[in-house]
Amino acid sequence: MAMPQKVLTAESVRGKGLFGRLYREAEAVNARQSVINFLAFPNLVARPIYLTKFDYIVGKSPDIWLIPLPGAVFRPSAKLHERFDSNVLQAYAGQKIENVFIKDAEYLHWRYEKNPPEKPVYKVPLYADRELVGYAILAVKFKKGIPLACLMDMFYRPGVEAQGFVHQVKQAAASIGAYALLVLEHPALVCFRDTWMTYTVKNKFNFIVKGQDAAWATDLSNRRFGFTFGDMDFI
Repeated sequence: MAMPQKVLTAESVRGKGLFGRLYREAEAVNARQSVINFLAFPNLVARPIYLTKFDYIVGKSPDIWLIPLPGAVFRPSAKLHERFDSNVLQAYAGQKIENVFIKDAEYLHWRYEKNPPEKPVYKVPLYADRELVGYAILAVKFKKGIPLACLMDMFYRPGVEAQGFVHQVKQAAASIGAYALLVLEHPALVCFRDTWMTYTVKNKFNFIVKGQDAAWATDLSNRRFGFTFGDMDFI
């Protein structure tokens, strides 16, 4: 399964079919690697093209969990890392969870250390019994001038209770000046949804799906997928 991110064309060739040809070629490349089902978050301009020309259908938009951070006014201190601990990254990245993209150590290193589009990104070390067992990655966006922390990704040792990380992530988000933490719906992160004063925001994305046949498309359209903001090319 793949998720198209961007098709970039020069303004001079827009409206001449290049977008469609490039997209079809990208689909063919994926098909040669046995990837024949797709999820996408197109913008308002591209959405009707995907639906009418590329046989996508509407899926279930992931919820956003918005968690206020009243402690941000005090700017609490929190420990952040400039780089991932390589042993922790290699050991705990790439977990397989149903309906969630698999992100291995190589991908996470490329996404957040080589040249992340979000600058800066904040690597929050996660501890259990004083032992480093994973990381949460945060980035800040501004909405109407208010700084918000987006949970870009999170990985940790299997078997550790994630509820213990909620306070650590919230404190780190407040330490970078965010007044709220945003988390995308994700089966491994429901502890954030269930924390104090969480607001659930629905239907904020143009989420569409494409299956290898009609049955697959219907199945995909009825599933609730787990995402993080790092899965997207926009936040």
